[in-house]
Amino acid sequence: MMGDSVIYYVEQADEPVNRAGERARKTFKYFWRELFWERRRIIPALDFAMVKAPFFQDGEDGEICEHMWIDDIYFDGLYIYGVLNNKPGELTNVEQGESICVPVDDISDWMFVCNGIPYGGFTVQAMRGQMTEEECTEHDAAWGIDFGDPGQILLVYEEKRTSRKSGRASDVPELY
Repeated sequence: MMGDSVIYYVEQADEPVNRAGERARKTFKYFWRELFWERRRIIPALDFAMVKAPFFQDGEDGEICEHMWIDDIYFDGLYIYGVLNNKPGELTNVEQGESICVPVDDISDWMFVCNGIPYGGFTVQAMRGQMTEEECTEHDAAWGIDFGDPGQILLVYEEKRTSRKSGRASDVPELY
């Protein structure tokens, strides 16, 4: 799905993206709870589930950092294990399809999709919040997912994007 996706570059000091990473770490329990339940379902409900983490390498002009997605997730309480889903843009010390282990405190995002609806995706939405409407449309088409309003992030499966009564945005905690 994401292996050959477009790479989006973000400055390391980008505040919305950094806050999004903090929010992802604070809410990781929602992601893990959903994966825990998914493993017990007779009929799987999730389209996919991934965690994003930073990968580093020394370069000629300093340290290179790429945040990439990991799937086939297992979590032991301290470390996240999985398979690197993305093809690195500049890094040469990791490869797409490689088995990965990262401390849970190092993750920068998490996301699962069920019935085409994304949950989590904090950094994704932070980046989309800085895009034009046309760029958001292109981004969503590259993923094959409608991410909706960049300011609204769902955490729990079957949480609705809008309230049935009022049609207004639900009380999803603010990202920014």
